[in-house]
Amino acid sequence: MRIKSMLQTTAVLGLAVVVGLLGVGGTWALWNVSAAAGAGTVQSANLVVDVNTSPMLTDGTSTTVALEGPTAQLTPDQPVYATLKLTNNSTATSGLTLRSTLRSDRATSDNVELSKALTVQSAAGKCADATFQATSSAVVAQGDSRTFCLRLSLSAKTPGSLSDKSATVTIPVHVEQVR
Repeated sequence: MRIKSMLQTTAVLGLAVVVGLLGVGGTWALWNVSAAAGAGTVQSANLVVDVNTSPMLTDGTSTTVALEGPTAQLTPDQPVYATLKLTNNSTATSGLTLRSTLRSDRATSDNVELSKALTVQSAAGKCADATFQATSSAVVAQGDSRTFCLRLSLSAKTPGSLSDKSATVTIPVHVEQVR
């Protein structure tokens, strides 16, 4: 009787091994199937951002922004304003959305004395509606533009010796792809 049960167990195990091999054989056939793929096309796009209608370049290239009032005078009592228009002219066919950020908190001036008294703030939008802050950003869809307003003001404690001095103020603009 013991031999009979051993033969039955061996037969069941043998049958399980055969069924397992047949299953793996079918899977193996699926792993070996191949299909030809046509050559694909890879397209690139140009990231083009215009600042006041001039292309924004990288690595320290600057654009001059005129004050809104050409006769405006920066005094401790009177800030001056400038408008910056960023346009997304990227060439991607699927649409390339950008986030533009003005880091007015990192503004620098070539006049060291003046830079100590100068505060630069920015806002996304028109100057009349602006809520100014150290950093402002806006999402710019492809083919669209966004306006930023810059406000430059002097501390009330600015020394009179800085009157009639001029300065170049540099404000970093950061652009990143959103989608």
